Amino acid sequence: MQDKLYAGDLPDGRKKISGLAWITETTVGFNFGHVFGIDGTKAEDLTRAAMEVRRLIKEQIQFLHKYVPGFEHIHLDHSGDQIGIRETRRI
Repeated sequence: MQDKLYAGDLPDGRKKISGLAWITETTVGFNFGHVFGIDGTKAEDLTRAAMEVRRLIKEQIQFLHKYVPGFEHIHLDHSGDQIGIRETRRI
């Protein structure tokens, strides 16, 4: 599958899918919607990140549909309510 990852189906910085967790037999959780270059103290950056991550989710679902056996009929059930920022402020 590695060659397909680099075929343009996922954007730069998204070549690795990790954080997969089976919640039930039919529900999978993913953690691969990171947005880079965000200042968590700026409302404009948080808004931009929220918009970007929703676009990324759509691309990632299309990738899973196309390349991952068993995921041909998946759909989005839930995504995070807001952007989670780590390490925004540090003393």
